[in-house]
Amino acid sequence: MVGGGIALSPLVIALAIGKIGLDELQLSSAFTLSSFFITLAVVSWEELWFRGIFLNHCKQNMSAIHISLIIGLLFMILHVLNPNINLLKTGPNLFLAGALLTLVYFYFKTIWLPIGLHFGNNYLNFQSNLESHWLFGNEGYLSAIFLLGLFLLFAKLALKKEKAVREIKG
Repeated sequence: MVGGGIALSPLVIALAIGKIGLDELQLSSAFTLSSFFITLAVVSWEELWFRGIFLNHCKQNMSAIHISLIIGLLFMILHVLNPNINLLKTGPNLFLAGALLTLVYFYFKTIWLPIGLHFGNNYLNFQSNLESHWLFGNEGYLSAIFLLGLFLLFAKLALKKEKAVREIKG
């Protein structure tokens, strides 16, 4: 639900300020069992690639924040292979989503939360006349601002947690 909330937050703000009306929103795809499981399979595959065992090995020599930033960059760069991507528009979202999902993985020590966030973000989409808007669009800068805020929040929590662990170890 949180991933869907992140995806829908720009549209909710656009609705609240009167930029669009409810009559202009349309669900991108039907909720079907097959679309649910296909999206879950694709998201799980991506999460295992980007937040797999290799990251735990890297964690022995690097901080979770540094690894998250590197993975965010790799996630963004990988999308250059898609000829339909405009990195100037979608790059910040891709970078911050990859970094946030990695940081959440380390903070909560489970792959399930990143899978859930990623799934909710990918599965719950609405179409509107703002879809390609630079601020309110599906991958507009407002989404990037939310992702940045969440990344900074979890970075602060991760630093606090790492400090506490260092103090306990002496």
